[in-house]
Amino acid sequence: MNRSKRFVFVPFCLLSQGVRAQGIVRQFPAIVEPVVDLLMDLDINIYQMPCPELFFDKFQRRPCGKSKYDTHKNRAICQQLGKNVANWIKMFKDNNCLVEAILGIENSPSCAVKFMLGRQRQRVNEAGIFIEELQTVLREQDIKGIPFVGVQIYHIDKTRQELQKLLERR
Repeated sequence: MNRSKRFVFVPFCLLSQGVRAQGIVRQFPAIVEPVVDLLMDLDINIYQMPCPELFFDKFQRRPCGKSKYDTHKNRAICQQLGKNVANWIKMFKDNNCLVEAILGIENSPSCAVKFMLGRQRQRVNEAGIFIEELQTVLREQDIKGIPFVGVQIYHIDKTRQELQKLLERR
């Protein structure tokens, strides 16, 4: 049997919901199973990216918006973590592996891809800080063509369908 050379990079909390801010885990207590099951069914390797919020705000933290994390210190943490992720991506690509996608978690102040909750809990169309910094690093290192997909925990079937369509096309 040949080993798979397909990879998807996932946010830390996709495989470890226990690290998310207190009180926000309601759907999946440990692993976001529908996404992980899809990746397993398609024989895609999973690379777990580090959680920048654990480096900045530690384990026991309350939910908050992007403004709390939008500091010079946290951006520096996210940039360094983004460089580490980019190095892994480059290593995989240099060894004829295919990095199929980078996943984020929508509504996260760190890992949102397309939207998060802003003031008065209104939806704001912007990425989280870690995703912004990772995208900057990838541009700077001329790493192109990797789609970003935001996992919508409360619309997981929609996310799974979108991801399946993307992964079966590639």
